[in-house]
Amino acid sequence: MPFLRFRDRRSERYDSLTEKVARRVLSRGATTVDIGAHTGAILRRLVKVAPLGRHYAIEPLPQLAERLRATFPSVTVLEVALAERDGTLPFRHVLAEPAYSGFDRRPWDTYAENVEMIEVQVRRLDDVLEGVPVDFIKVDVENAELRVFQGAPETLSKRPFVAFEVGDKFLDVYDLLTETGLSVSRLQDWLAGRPQLSRDDFAAARKNDFFFLAHP
Repeated sequence: MPFLRFRDRRSERYDSLTEKVARRVLSRGATTVDIGAHTGAILRRLVKVAPLGRHYAIEPLPQLAERLRATFPSVTVLEVALAERDGTLPFRHVLAEPAYSGFDRRPWDTYAENVEMIEVQVRRLDDVLEGVPVDFIKVDVENAELRVFQGAPETLSKRPFVAFEVGDKFLDVYDLLTETGLSVSRLQDWLAGRPQLSRDDFAAARKNDFFFLAHP
């Protein structure tokens, strides 16, 4: 599928840019959260940048959470999904492409339907962290990022750096993040010292990019 190959190439670039941001802003003892940790591609980089820090990995798929625990014994791995309230919810495990799993089918999906429905525990990020200040958050939750941020007002009020994927509710996400006092930029723009994105600029950038940085 040409679209997926193109998306995968962009994902690799976003991972590299995310690591560059982390290296610039994190101390060796920083606290980070990887939301939608999957197999730990970004988590591994965060642990390397902040080897003396406290790290959380959020991953609702049981087999992936188990793998993360085995691979990263020093990381707090939580087998939950994040949203605006605690509870349990049905979750779509995409068997052929676990990275595309989530609460709902994404509007742009092109994969063949091969889904196992499971029940997952759902928590608010504020409740998970229990007031622990966080320096850096990565969010990759397949079109559920607005729900993650709605459950994190206290966490966001402390103005961490947030590298996030964004789906079809991108303007709602922009409004929520900026209302907490964060600015939004493309990762490469922030690294180059360029100005933050206005709401209109963000909408235009979203036509070509799907990963951004919220920052103080």
